[in-house]
Parts: sequence; C-alpha cells; structure tokens
Amino acid sequence: SLKAHAGSTGIDRARAWLADIDPRHESAGETLTAVILRQGSWEFEPQLWVRAGGRRFRLDFALREYKVAIEFDGEGKYTGPEVMEDQLARQAALEAEGWVFVRLGWADLDDPSTLLRRIAEAVAVARGCETVVLVAGLPAAAESEGVDRTSFALPQQQLDLIEAVTSVNPR
Repeated sequence: SLKAHAGSTGIDRARAWLADIDPRHESAGETLTAVILRQGSWEFEPQLWVRAGGRRFRLDFALREYKVAIEFDGEGKYTGPEVMEDQLARQAALEAEGWVFVRLGWADLDDPSTLLRRIAEAVAVARGCETVVLVAGLPAAAESEGVDRTSFALPQQQLDLIEAVTSVNPR
C-alpha cells in the first residue's frame, strides 16, 4: 500500500503515475499518450465508440467537441495487409463523417511538444480550413523495378479517402 510507504523516496512520483493509469487504455503506449494529452488544453475521452457508415468503431482517444481522433499505433497492431486495409477503410468512413485523425507511434511519444502541436493543428483543421491538401500514391509494396504495372490506379481505400475528404471539404 502507498500509505505504508508515505515519505519514502519516489512515493510521490508513484502516486502521480498511478493517477495516470486508466483501465480503458489498452496498452502502455495509450497510457503514455494520455499522460501527454493531459498536458494539452483539450478534454479527451479514451476508447470512445462512434458510428460511421452504418458501423460502430472505437477510437483510442477522441476530442469529441472537435471530432479529432487520436490513434496510437503500436508495433504489433498491423499483423498483415488486410488489417491495414481495414484500418484505412475505418478511417475513411470516419473522415467522411467529419473526423480528423492524428496517428502516432512510439517515436512520437519522445517529443510531447511536437505531438501536442500536431493535435492543435488537427483541431484547427477540424474547425474548418480554406484549402485541403491530400497526398495519395501507391504503397511501397506496389513499387518494384522487376515487375511492370498493369495499371496506375490508386488502391480503392485511397480513392475512398479522397472521396470522403472532398465530400467534407470540396476545396
């Protein structure tokens, strides 16, 4: 018990860390993300369920007021191409409903100020912007010097994303 160790070296720091532990966080990365989010000025909700395209999806963190989704992508999350395709389709469906995404990984947690700035930029985008710049292209797996392509068409999930973004902001 922490009470039994009152006054011991490190006990105050242990109490502070325990305050950051939330059983809704699904990984250590999400817990550390929450620690950084608390440094910002936004109210966030962990593990928020939302509807889009007739389906329910759960967001790691959400700034519901601004429709900003913050997703921590750990190293073991994408176990195959179909998992990545599902994530991109999920994101496209949510973006079609006006959600703006901030995706982050372990390296992003090393620089809290940059992460908080990225979230602030996402909030600004969610509030409305004059022009959208969307960059699309073929994934690295489709690029090869040893094989000729039969088409230059973008993958369907990127076409879906382009359609979703232009439906929210045609500029």
